[in-house]
Amino acid sequence: MAMPLGETLPPDSYKRARKHIADGLSSIDSSSSDELKVIELEENCKDGSTIHVEAKVKFLRNEKGWPIGVIGITRDITARKKAEEEREHLIVELRRALEQIKRLSGLLPICASCKKIRADDGYWQDVAVYIQKHSEADLSHGICPDCLDYLYPKFRKRNAGNA
Repeated sequence: MAMPLGETLPPDSYKRARKHIADGLSSIDSSSSDELKVIELEENCKDGSTIHVEAKVKFLRNEKGWPIGVIGITRDITARKKAEEEREHLIVELRRALEQIKRLSGLLPICASCKKIRADDGYWQDVAVYIQKHSEADLSHGICPDCLDYLYPKFRKRNAGNA
């Protein structure tokens, strides 16, 4: 059943629909004016709520080819719009989560002598400082056996007899 646009569409959608019609009428001599247009709008329901619809519309013409109306069909795309909004929300959440994740990857330039790492800003940092800034790792410190022998040679000799 045909109803006037102003009764079926909320004000914003009504303005957009009127603009599409006006744009179509302004290009009346072009062949593109006979194309089927797809417009997403909101539509009023009997209960006062609104739904998202996809309208496929085309000019209705008289025998001389003059536009005398608009004919079209609409379908409810509320579920699709809701899914799109949820998708956008999830993308925002994922981007936030990625910003929170710190991970090391790629090639890390490390000094062969002092073992400092060159950061993105070009400054050299202690390995422990760099790792703490660029990862979620917690570091604990100890001394490996080779360094123990080098730094504390008497300690190793003294404890060798206790083994």
